[in-house]
This record gives sequence, C-alpha cells and structure tokens, in this order.
Amino acid sequence: MQVIAQRELPGFTLKTFSNIPCQSTGVFASLTFAFSSLSTPNQYSAYRKILYDGDSTLDQNESSAERTSGSCVTNIKNPKFMNVPKAIIENAFDQILARCNSRSGSAALPGFDGVRLSTRHHRHPSASSWEDDMELNRVFCSNGPKGIKIVKQDCVEAYRLIPTNDSGRFVSVDQHVPMNSISSSVKKCVASVWTSDGSKVEAFKSDIEILFQKVMQECDTRLSKL
Repeated sequence: MQVIAQRELPGFTLKTFSNIPCQSTGVFASLTFAFSSLSTPNQYSAYRKILYDGDSTLDQNESSAERTSGSCVTNIKNPKFMNVPKAIIENAFDQILARCNSRSGSAALPGFDGVRLSTRHHRHPSASSWEDDMELNRVFCSNGPKGIKIVKQDCVEAYRLIPTNDSGRFVSVDQHVPMNSISSSVKKCVASVWTSDGSKVEAFKSDIEILFQKVMQECDTRLSKL
C-alpha cells in the first residue's frame, strides 16, 4: 500500500492511503444471497463499537475484532497482536468508507505487521457462519454434505475427549495447552470450542456441558453452532 500523505495528531502520525481495494457491485449480484449497498451510517456505527484497552489501543489478547451495525460488519485482523492506537484504526476506517462509497473495502496498516481492516455486508446467521450480533445461547442447525452420515454417539465421544487442565478449563488435544480453537474428532464428527476474537478459550468444560447437550438435542447429527 502506498502512502501519499500524512497528518499529525498529538502522539500519532495518521497516514493517507492511495491503494484501498473496494468490492465491485458486479460481484455482489453473483452471490447466493442478495443485498443492497452498505449503509454509511451503519459502517461508522459498526467500527465505533470496537472496544479498546485503557490506553486507547487494541486489546493485545485478541487477534480479531469484529463489530456489526445494521447491514455492515467491520473487522480488524491482528494476527501478531500488535499494539495499534485507536486513532490510527479509525482514521483508516474513515478512508475505506470515503474511498469505497458504501461498498465493501479493505486496507493493510503500514508499520503494523499483518494488521488489516475490512468492511463487508452482514450475513444471515447460520451453523456455517458467525456474526458479532448472533443471539447468545441460540442453536443454529444446518444440513451437512450429502452422503456423509454422522453418528450422534461419535459427536458425544468427540466432545468427551476434549481434555481440560487441573482447573477444568479446556486445553488442546495434542499439547494440552490453552488455545483459541480446540477440536476433537471421532470418525466423521468433529466437536470444537473456539473464540470469535482469537483469544484463548477460558471456559470451564463443566459450564459448557449443558450447552453441548442443548446442541445435540436440537440438531442431532446436523451441522450445529451455538
């Protein structure tokens, strides 16, 4: 990404970008769901919902920050947990919105390795997708690939085999350490526990047990998410 100008705020250098890719409207029509252009007020509202640490920088325990407002979703990818100031993030989002004019867009932040900001259209919640505004404790079910038979008891066993540490919190199957995504599989069924923001799973297995039972009861052998 080229930097063509910059302006100063106390403690920050805010850069202006010349290369912000925007989603063309022609691609939208080929998607399996139809939607109109992103609402600019929703875009501004979405990124302003992002939470920051007390020093107005991104939470360095999260590798992803995503917020939704109406038809718009804003996302920050921070895979290396960089310490990024709020002012720089909001300046970049402002430029994406101005450049893309109610279309989806994205930009990488120079000087912050791997950090990328993007805007996109809100998707209908389902078992195969995740949105920031999904209703808590609601189970989503959907049919899996044709011809693949899932046995309910295999899923129960896959969940049972997810290990915990001495305090009862989930840990990975192979290394027995906390991670942001933990999975166990038995035959064709995979049971997973993960966080949407890339932080480590802190939940106690005993607290999640009742939710897993709810998923099994409502979805049986279909794809499921809660």
